[in-house]
Amino acid sequence: YIDENTFNGCKNLKRLNIGANKITNIPNDTFKQCTQLSYLILSENKIQNLGNDIFNKCINLKLIDLSGNQIETLKNDIFNNLTQLE
Repeated sequence: YIDENTFNGCKNLKRLNIGANKITNIPNDTFKQCTQLSYLILSENKIQNLGNDIFNKCINLKLIDLSGNQIETLKNDIFNNLTQLE
């Protein structure tokens, strides 16, 4: 579990690797202040679902690695704001 305020004040954070940490849940507002984030590694955790708005403020994301999780479904528009994704 990650507290939704963990990354508050991290406006200049560009790369974040929190893979292989047994994370099961990430609150919807966790990355709300991470507007400069471009690489997000969430692989090899135990994430089962993600909120529809979880990446809305992360408009500079180029890569999101969700591999090795237990995600069964994602909302159709979860990545809509992420025009920089490669």
